[in-house]
Amino acid sequence: AETGCEVLLAERRSELGGRVAIESRLPGLSEWARVRDWRQTQLQKRPNVSIYLASDMDAESALDCRTDYIVLATGSSWTTNGIGRNREMEIEGNTSENVLSADSLFVQTSVMPGHYVIYDDDHYYFSSVLALKLIAAGADVSIVCPEGRICSWGAYTNEQHDNNTQLYRAGVRVVTDRTVDAVDTAGVTTRCIYTGEQELLAADWFVPITCRKPDNGLFESITALMSESNFDEPRPKVYAAGDCESPGTIAAAVYAGYKTALSVVKPDSESAPALRDLPLV
Repeated sequence: AETGCEVLLAERRSELGGRVAIESRLPGLSEWARVRDWRQTQLQKRPNVSIYLASDMDAESALDCRTDYIVLATGSSWTTNGIGRNREMEIEGNTSENVLSADSLFVQTSVMPGHYVIYDDDHYYFSSVLALKLIAAGADVSIVCPEGRICSWGAYTNEQHDNNTQLYRAGVRVVTDRTVDAVDTAGVTTRCIYTGEQELLAADWFVPITCRKPDNGLFESITALMSESNFDEPRPKVYAAGDCESPGTIAAAVYAGYKTALSVVKPDSESAPALRDLPLV
Protein backbone atom coordinates (compact mmCIF):
# COMPACT_ATOMS: atom_id res chain seq x y z
CA ALA A 1 0.00 0.00 0.00
CA GLU A 2 2.86 2.40 0.80
CA THR A 3 4.22 2.00 -2.72
CA GLY A 4 0.88 2.83 -4.32
CA CYS A 5 -0.34 -0.69 -5.07
CA GLU A 6 -4.07 -1.36 -4.96
CA VAL A 7 -4.57 -3.91 -2.18
CA LEU A 8 -7.54 -6.19 -1.54
CA LEU A 9 -7.36 -7.85 1.88
CA ALA A 10 -9.80 -10.74 2.37
CA GLU A 11 -9.98 -12.01 5.95
CA ARG A 12 -11.58 -15.39 6.67
CA ARG A 13 -12.58 -14.46 10.22
CA SER A 14 -14.62 -11.52 11.47
CA GLU A 15 -11.53 -9.67 12.72
CA LEU A 16 -8.05 -9.01 11.42
CA GLY A 17 -4.94 -10.33 13.09
CA GLY A 18 -4.77 -14.09 12.64
CA ARG A 19 -2.59 -15.64 15.35
CA VAL A 20 -2.12 -12.29 17.06
CA ALA A 21 -5.87 -11.84 17.55
CA ILE A 22 -6.13 -15.30 19.12
CA GLU A 23 -2.95 -15.39 21.18
CA SER A 24 -3.37 -11.89 22.59
CA ARG A 25 -6.42 -13.21 24.47
CA LEU A 26 -4.32 -15.80 26.29
CA PRO A 27 -3.03 -15.13 29.84
CA GLY A 28 -0.32 -12.46 29.95
CA LEU A 29 -0.25 -11.78 26.20
CA SER A 30 -2.76 -8.92 25.88
CA GLU A 31 -0.09 -6.39 24.83
CA TRP A 32 0.57 -8.45 21.70
CA ALA A 33 -2.63 -7.02 20.23
CA ARG A 34 -0.64 -3.87 19.46
CA VAL A 35 1.02 -5.76 16.60
CA ARG A 36 -2.40 -6.02 14.98
CA ASP A 37 -3.93 -2.73 16.16
CA TRP A 38 -1.21 -0.46 14.76
CA ARG A 39 -1.25 -2.10 11.33
CA GLN A 40 -5.02 -2.17 11.19
CA THR A 41 -5.15 1.59 11.90
CA GLN A 42 -2.59 2.29 9.18
CA LEU A 43 -4.49 0.18 6.64
CA GLN A 44 -7.74 1.97 7.37
CA LYS A 45 -6.06 5.28 6.51
CA ARG A 46 -5.08 4.06 3.05
CA PRO A 47 -7.59 4.78 0.25
CA ASN A 48 -5.92 2.12 -1.90
CA VAL A 49 -6.68 -0.72 0.59
CA SER A 50 -10.02 -2.53 0.62
CA ILE A 51 -10.67 -4.82 3.60
CA TYR A 52 -13.32 -7.55 3.55
CA LEU A 53 -13.99 -9.37 6.83
CA ALA A 54 -15.66 -12.78 7.12
CA SER A 55 -14.69 -13.42 3.50
CA ASP A 56 -13.45 -16.96 3.10
CA MET A 57 -12.13 -17.66 -0.39
CA ASP A 58 -11.47 -20.71 -2.51
CA ALA A 59 -9.11 -20.96 -5.48
CA GLU A 60 -11.74 -19.95 -8.02
CA SER A 61 -12.88 -16.83 -6.13
CA ALA A 62 -9.28 -15.73 -5.52
CA LEU A 63 -8.42 -16.02 -9.21
CA ASP A 64 -11.68 -14.32 -10.22
CA CYS A 65 -10.37 -11.13 -8.58
CA ARG A 66 -8.05 -10.77 -11.59
CA THR A 67 -5.20 -9.31 -9.56
CA ASP A 68 -1.54 -9.23 -10.58
CA TYR A 69 -0.40 -10.83 -7.35
CA ILE A 70 -1.96 -13.18 -4.82
CA VAL A 71 -0.39 -13.52 -1.37
CA LEU A 72 -1.61 -16.39 0.81
CA ALA A 73 -1.15 -15.67 4.52
CA THR A 74 -3.41 -18.47 5.72
CA GLY A 75 -1.33 -19.44 8.75
CA SER A 76 -0.66 -22.84 10.29
CA SER A 77 -2.20 -25.34 12.71
CA TRP A 78 -0.89 -27.40 15.61
CA THR A 79 -0.65 -31.08 14.74
CA THR A 80 -1.98 -33.81 17.05
CA ASN A 81 0.17 -36.78 15.97
CA GLY A 82 2.96 -36.04 18.48
CA ILE A 83 5.80 -35.78 15.98
CA GLY A 84 8.24 -33.07 17.07
CA ARG A 85 11.76 -32.48 18.24
CA ASN A 86 11.95 -35.61 20.36
CA ARG A 87 9.72 -37.93 18.32
CA GLU A 88 10.07 -38.94 14.68
CA MET A 89 7.16 -41.38 14.92
CA GLU A 90 3.54 -40.70 15.77
CA ILE A 91 2.34 -41.23 19.33
CA GLU A 92 0.36 -44.46 19.57
CA GLY A 93 -3.35 -43.70 19.89
CA ASN A 94 -3.06 -40.08 18.75
CA THR A 95 -6.45 -40.34 17.04
CA SER A 96 -8.19 -41.24 20.30
CA GLU A 97 -11.32 -39.25 21.12
CA ASN A 98 -9.62 -37.63 24.13
CA VAL A 99 -6.82 -36.09 22.01
CA LEU A 100 -7.47 -32.37 21.49
CA SER A 101 -5.92 -29.80 19.20
CA ALA A 102 -4.29 -26.84 20.89
CA ASP A 103 -5.94 -24.55 18.32
CA SER A 104 -9.40 -25.64 19.41
CA LEU A 105 -8.64 -24.78 23.04
CA PHE A 106 -7.13 -21.37 22.26
CA VAL A 107 -10.42 -20.02 20.93
CA GLN A 108 -12.77 -21.56 23.51
CA THR A 109 -14.10 -19.39 26.34
CA SER A 110 -15.02 -22.44 28.41
CA VAL A 111 -13.47 -25.90 28.59
CA MET A 112 -14.64 -29.39 29.39
CA PRO A 113 -13.93 -30.45 32.99
CA GLY A 114 -11.28 -33.00 33.86
CA HIS A 115 -7.53 -33.53 33.94
CA TYR A 116 -5.64 -32.18 30.93
CA VAL A 117 -2.17 -33.48 30.10
CA ILE A 118 -0.22 -31.16 27.80
CA TYR A 119 2.78 -32.67 26.02
CA ASP A 120 5.23 -29.83 25.41
CA ASP A 121 7.78 -30.59 22.71
CA ASP A 122 7.76 -26.98 21.48
CA HIS A 123 9.68 -25.60 24.49
CA TYR A 124 8.47 -22.03 24.29
CA TYR A 125 5.44 -20.19 25.67
CA PHE A 126 2.49 -22.07 24.09
CA SER A 127 2.15 -24.88 26.62
CA SER A 128 2.45 -22.48 29.55
CA VAL A 129 -0.17 -19.98 28.45
CA LEU A 130 -2.54 -22.79 27.46
CA ALA A 131 -2.06 -24.42 30.88
CA LEU A 132 -2.82 -21.11 32.62
CA LYS A 133 -5.95 -20.66 30.49
CA LEU A 134 -7.17 -24.14 31.41
CA ILE A 135 -6.39 -23.64 35.10
CA ALA A 136 -8.32 -20.36 35.10
CA ALA A 137 -11.29 -22.22 33.60
CA GLY A 138 -11.26 -24.69 36.49
CA ALA A 139 -9.45 -27.63 34.89
CA ASP A 140 -6.69 -29.75 36.41
CA VAL A 141 -3.52 -29.50 34.31
CA SER A 142 -0.21 -31.35 33.99
CA ILE A 143 2.59 -30.57 31.53
CA VAL A 144 4.88 -33.37 30.34
CA CYS A 145 8.14 -32.14 28.80
CA PRO A 146 11.27 -33.95 27.50
CA GLU A 147 13.43 -31.03 28.66
CA GLY A 148 14.56 -30.50 32.23
CA ARG A 149 12.60 -27.27 32.53
CA ILE A 150 9.53 -25.82 30.84
CA CYS A 151 10.06 -23.03 28.28
CA SER A 152 13.72 -23.87 27.66
CA TRP A 153 13.82 -21.57 24.63
CA GLY A 154 12.65 -18.78 26.93
CA ALA A 155 16.14 -18.77 28.44
CA TYR A 156 17.22 -16.88 25.31
CA THR A 157 14.44 -14.30 25.70
CA ASN A 158 14.54 -13.87 29.50
CA GLU A 159 11.05 -15.40 29.80
CA GLN A 160 11.81 -18.79 31.31
CA HIS A 161 11.97 -17.83 35.00
CA ASP A 162 8.71 -15.86 34.99
CA ASN A 163 7.10 -18.54 32.83
CA ASN A 164 7.86 -21.32 35.31
CA THR A 165 7.00 -19.15 38.32
CA GLN A 166 3.49 -18.59 37.00
CA LEU A 167 2.99 -22.30 36.33
CA TYR A 168 3.97 -23.39 39.84
CA ARG A 169 1.96 -20.63 41.51
CA ALA A 170 -1.10 -21.59 39.48
CA GLY A 171 -0.86 -25.22 40.58
CA VAL A 172 0.15 -26.77 37.27
CA ARG A 173 1.86 -30.14 37.72
CA VAL A 174 5.17 -30.17 35.83
CA VAL A 175 6.64 -33.51 34.72
CA THR A 176 10.06 -33.02 33.10
CA ASP A 177 12.57 -35.33 31.36
CA ARG A 178 9.79 -37.51 29.98
CA THR A 179 8.34 -38.08 26.53
CA VAL A 180 4.98 -39.59 25.59
CA ASP A 181 4.74 -43.03 23.95
CA ALA A 182 0.98 -43.66 23.87
CA VAL A 183 -2.41 -42.25 24.77
CA ASP A 184 -5.79 -43.87 25.31
CA THR A 185 -8.95 -43.21 27.29
CA ALA A 186 -7.23 -44.38 30.49
CA GLY A 187 -4.45 -41.84 30.27
CA VAL A 188 -1.02 -41.06 28.87
CA THR A 189 1.96 -43.43 28.88
CA THR A 190 5.10 -41.40 29.54
CA ARG A 191 8.71 -42.57 29.29
CA CYS A 192 11.84 -41.28 31.01
CA ILE A 193 14.27 -40.05 28.34
CA TYR A 194 17.21 -41.39 30.39
CA THR A 195 16.13 -44.75 31.80
CA GLY A 196 13.35 -45.68 29.41
CA GLU A 197 11.06 -46.41 32.36
CA GLN A 198 7.39 -46.07 31.43
CA GLU A 199 4.61 -44.75 33.65
CA LEU A 200 0.87 -44.26 33.13
CA LEU A 201 -0.38 -40.77 33.90
CA ALA A 202 -4.16 -40.71 34.31
CA ALA A 203 -5.79 -38.12 32.08
CA ASP A 204 -9.18 -37.17 30.70
CA TRP A 205 -7.73 -35.10 27.85
CA PHE A 206 -4.41 -35.06 26.01
CA VAL A 207 -3.11 -31.96 24.19
CA PRO A 208 0.12 -32.34 22.18
CA ILE A 209 2.04 -29.14 21.48
CA THR A 210 4.81 -30.42 19.25
CA CYS A 211 4.85 -28.75 15.84
CA ARG A 212 2.70 -26.77 13.44
CA LYS A 213 1.98 -27.49 9.81
CA PRO A 214 1.27 -24.82 7.18
CA ASP A 215 -2.37 -24.30 6.19
CA ASN A 216 -1.34 -24.11 2.54
CA GLY A 217 -4.26 -25.92 0.92
CA LEU A 218 -5.50 -22.76 -0.80
CA PHE A 219 -2.02 -22.00 -2.12
CA GLU A 220 -1.76 -25.49 -3.59
CA SER A 221 -5.27 -25.28 -5.08
CA ILE A 222 -4.53 -21.96 -6.79
CA THR A 223 -1.21 -23.13 -8.23
CA ALA A 224 -2.86 -26.36 -9.43
CA LEU A 225 -5.60 -24.45 -11.26
CA MET A 226 -3.05 -22.13 -12.85
CA SER A 227 -1.05 -25.09 -14.14
CA GLU A 228 -3.97 -26.32 -16.24
CA SER A 229 -3.53 -25.79 -19.96
CA ASN A 230 -6.86 -24.01 -20.39
CA PHE A 231 -6.18 -21.39 -17.73
CA ASP A 232 -6.76 -17.88 -19.03
CA GLU A 233 -3.76 -15.62 -19.33
CA PRO A 234 -2.30 -13.54 -17.78
CA ARG A 235 -1.44 -15.63 -14.74
CA PRO A 236 -0.99 -13.81 -11.43
CA LYS A 237 2.15 -14.34 -9.38
CA VAL A 238 1.28 -16.34 -6.26
CA TYR A 239 3.17 -16.19 -2.96
CA ALA A 240 2.87 -18.06 0.34
CA ALA A 241 3.86 -15.85 3.26
CA GLY A 242 4.42 -16.25 6.98
CA ASP A 243 3.21 -19.42 8.69
CA CYS A 244 1.58 -20.53 5.45
CA GLU A 245 5.09 -20.96 4.04
CA SER A 246 7.03 -21.87 7.19
CA PRO A 247 5.55 -21.76 10.72
CA GLY A 248 7.57 -19.59 13.09
CA THR A 249 7.25 -16.75 15.56
CA ILE A 250 4.92 -13.80 15.08
CA ALA A 251 7.96 -11.60 14.47
CA ALA A 252 9.07 -13.96 11.69
CA ALA A 253 5.60 -13.74 10.11
CA VAL A 254 5.72 -9.93 10.17
CA TYR A 255 9.12 -10.02 8.50
CA ALA A 256 7.87 -12.52 5.92
CA GLY A 257 5.03 -10.18 4.95
CA TYR A 258 7.48 -7.33 4.58
CA LYS A 259 9.83 -9.47 2.50
CA THR A 260 7.00 -10.62 0.24
CA ALA A 261 5.96 -7.01 -0.40
CA LEU A 262 9.54 -6.15 -1.35
CA SER A 263 9.52 -8.90 -3.97
CA VAL A 264 6.52 -7.20 -5.60
CA VAL A 265 8.02 -3.71 -5.62
CA LYS A 266 10.45 -2.81 -8.42
CA PRO A 267 14.02 -2.63 -7.07
CA ASP A 268 14.58 0.84 -8.56
CA SER A 269 11.38 2.26 -7.05
CA GLU A 270 12.13 5.37 -4.96
CA SER A 271 9.25 4.48 -2.66
CA ALA A 272 10.58 0.98 -1.91
CA PRO A 273 11.26 0.52 1.82
CA ALA A 274 14.78 -0.11 3.01
CA LEU A 275 15.88 -3.72 3.34
CA ARG A 276 15.95 -5.20 6.83
CA ASP A 277 17.71 -8.30 8.16
CA LEU A 278 16.46 -10.81 10.66
CA PRO A 279 18.30 -10.74 14.00
CA LEU A 280 20.36 -13.81 14.87
CA VAL A 281 20.30 -15.40 18.35
